[in-house]
Amino acid sequence: PYERLDYGRGFAATDTDEYLAINPAVLFGALFVDRVGPIRAMQFCAISGVLALLAIASGAFWLLPLAALCAGLGYAPPNPASSPLLLELAPPAKRSSIFSLKQVSVPLGGAISGFLLPPLAAIVGWQGALLVLALVGFSIALAIAPWHKPFDTVAESAANGTTGATSPHRAFASLLKSPRLRAIGAMCFGFAALQYTFSSVFVVFLVTRAKLDVVDAGALLGLGLFVSIFMRVIWGLLADRLGDAAVLLILAFVMAGAAFTSVIVTAQWSYSALAALAVVFAGAAYSWNGVFLASVATVAGPKRIADATSSTMSLVFAGGLIGPLIYSAVVWATGDVGLGFGVLGLLALTVRAWVSWVLWRGSATSDHRS
Repeated sequence: PYERLDYGRGFAATDTDEYLAINPAVLFGALFVDRVGPIRAMQFCAISGVLALLAIASGAFWLLPLAALCAGLGYAPPNPASSPLLLELAPPAKRSSIFSLKQVSVPLGGAISGFLLPPLAAIVGWQGALLVLALVGFSIALAIAPWHKPFDTVAESAANGTTGATSPHRAFASLLKSPRLRAIGAMCFGFAALQYTFSSVFVVFLVTRAKLDVVDAGALLGLGLFVSIFMRVIWGLLADRLGDAAVLLILAFVMAGAAFTSVIVTAQWSYSALAALAVVFAGAAYSWNGVFLASVATVAGPKRIADATSSTMSLVFAGGLIGPLIYSAVVWATGDVGLGFGVLGLLALTVRAWVSWVLWRGSATSDHRS
């Protein structure tokens, strides 16, 4: 049975520690990458993930906050490290598709882990499975070491060695002063609020509203996330043809439509209809990131890309933290697990409409890719 009190408390605490660690850390991401180079930053991410896995595998409850802290710190540098490199190396006509292809690694890594870890845990136990994954992370940190000097050379040559990395305060101030980046930041906040809520509670939503069992509900979430791997590439290719602004507007309508549809889901819905909802929802709400990062890179340019990426990513993670809390508050107030999605869909559509208004007013760049 659905318990509003238990659900509200439990969900609000699920990822809070991790996102509280990510948000301030990502504002330092540009400075960190500028100081140590992109490959050293990626090695730091891998080792942070290893430490998080080791803390969880210890089985000590008091180490869980440390695990969340390490996981959050490991999330901070990747995009500030990769965006200047991709802006320098990617042809402008293929920028969105290349940024999107890079973002495929996120759901792909999750899918591989989800596929391999359960049978591995059945063989060596859950702690053994985490230790194997930690070994993989450590091996990755070692394997990318030879790329340190070549990629540092590329990063230093970009815009005469200037990536725009300044203090976190100046990074965020530059975001607020730029109408273009401010609009993109607001948009990604609304998109991320819906994305992270979808991935966190969609299974609970299907169990509660559609009366599916946990296995069937989890399978639908897995299907949606699997499809999102390909949709990230498709949206990137489409953005290279139509422009980032147009594709981000389409994405806003699609994800908002899926969120609004969730409000009317009932136990009478067929499994195929629920599967279609999962695919459409994930295909938009979980697939916008590459087009967004390409848009930030284009608007910011090489001399501001580090600050622009770190400051806008801080808003992404803020959306990932606040979106689920908004959902929990709506569910707590109404007892309706579908209405929370509807509220967040309205938020995503509203902020994207504001971005369109900014573009129409001419405050944004005249570049069709902004």
